Amino acid sequence: MANETATLAGYVADLKFADIPREVLERAKVLTLDFLGSAIRARSEAESTPSLLCSTWITAAEMANGFQIGSVLLVQTGQPVTLQSGLDSNGNGDSAGDRASLNPFGNTLTGSDVFALCELPGGTVGLSNGGPGAFTTPTGVSAGGGCFDPSDPKGHTFFPAIGYRPVDFASKYVVTGPGAQANVGRNSFTTPGFTTFNLSMAKNFNFGEAKYLQVKADFFNIINHPNYTLSNGNVFSTAGVTTATTTQGFALPTDPNFLNPRLFSGGIRSITLGLKVVF
Repeated sequence: MANETATLAGYVADLKFADIPREVLERAKVLTLDFLGSAIRARSEAESTPSLLCSTWITAAEMANGFQIGSVLLVQTGQPVTLQSGLDSNGNGDSAGDRASLNPFGNTLTGSDVFALCELPGGTVGLSNGGPGAFTTPTGVSAGGGCFDPSDPKGHTFFPAIGYRPVDFASKYVVTGPGAQANVGRNSFTTPGFTTFNLSMAKNFNFGEAKYLQVKADFFNIINHPNYTLSNGNVFSTAGVTTATTTQGFALPTDPNFLNPRLFSGGIRSITLGLKVVF
């Protein structure tokens, strides 16, 4: 039996269409047409047994009739932002537009305050301190630190500031100290982009020659992919502008949320259902 099975399997495996006798092909055509004819007749004759195969094909076609589907894939790159110091670095009386600085020795995408380097008596150099009550506490300039002279308990006397150094040497971006020149350009950092897939499905149910009921479902962000991004502002929507003006911490090196994209909304999946009667 095993040899017969192997022989039959080998014959089938090596069989080519050209090797099939013509009378066999003709007989196969006749039998196929007979099967389809019997299936169609069985579906239309009440006394006959319905053909499940034919019924399935016709039911599927009926269901697909009037069915609509559409999709939209939105892909957008991130928005450029300017990393800022958060203090009056250029001495013009306000902190608007005063940019942060790049620490060439930093190796982590974080931000840091800076200590002022104070020229002390005797030619030594010390770090900026917290002033009255905190003369011995090294304090960054964004936290109110300065080169306060401890001999003046009221904090009105200062030593000269001759430079700055990061509070955290590993941080890539630092505050630009007062009087220093920023080296980070405008719009030099790009926020994350976003990708959203939307899907729309509708089915029309006809109940007249020109009348039908449409059932529709719209799926926004159907795969529920989080998009932690600034978005964008335009004449149709101010959402991006509102986000930018209420989340300044993303661009400030001393803020806990500096360059943290999760500060922005990740977006959610939403579904809307609708019914429409056309007449």
